Amino acid sequence: ETIPDLPGVKEPYVITLDEFLSGRKTVGKRVAILGGHYGAEAAVSLSREGKSKPEGYTKYHKPPAERALQVTDPAAVKDVHLLEAGPMMGWPPYSQMVKFMVLNEFLAEGGVNCLNGVTVTNLSGGAVTYTGADGATETIPVDTVILALPRTPNRDLYRQLAGTGVELWEIGDATGPEKIERAIHTANYAARQV
Repeated sequence: ETIPDLPGVKEPYVITLDEFLSGRKTVGKRVAILGGHYGAEAAVSLSREGKSKPEGYTKYHKPPAERALQVTDPAAVKDVHLLEAGPMMGWPPYSQMVKFMVLNEFLAEGGVNCLNGVTVTNLSGGAVTYTGADGATETIPVDTVILALPRTPNRDLYRQLAGTGVELWEIGDATGPEKIERAIHTANYAARQV
């Protein structure tokens, strides 16, 4: 996981995506997720809490604003913000076009506040401060910040074993985040070389 060097990153309300997904940490009512690619699915999940599909829900026949989820349990509803430095949401390395389209539809239905082209500058004081694409500085009050930034390869084991005389193959996520198909392919190729 990538942990940014930002003021407030060590605050107790700042958690990683893995901590959230594993259930080791819970989130409050106001949530900001940094990373619009890896964090898109978490944002969809959180935006659905306390909501359900409206009666007569027809997903593909109405614009997102007209098929927004209805609040059924106001106490469970979360205010979700998804912040991304790049120009679009929901496109991690493992994504496909259909998944990208569906994720963005779900983000709209759940009412996620999607912010593209932003630079986060501070996580302290119970808020996320960022500079928007227009250059204006904004602040979002939060109870929880989820860090869902691009993953970095872990090459520690490879480095420890390099030069020991053991034949090594660096594959899978050790070379960088990949789709499962790519990981299986490289593992299969390496196994055939042994």
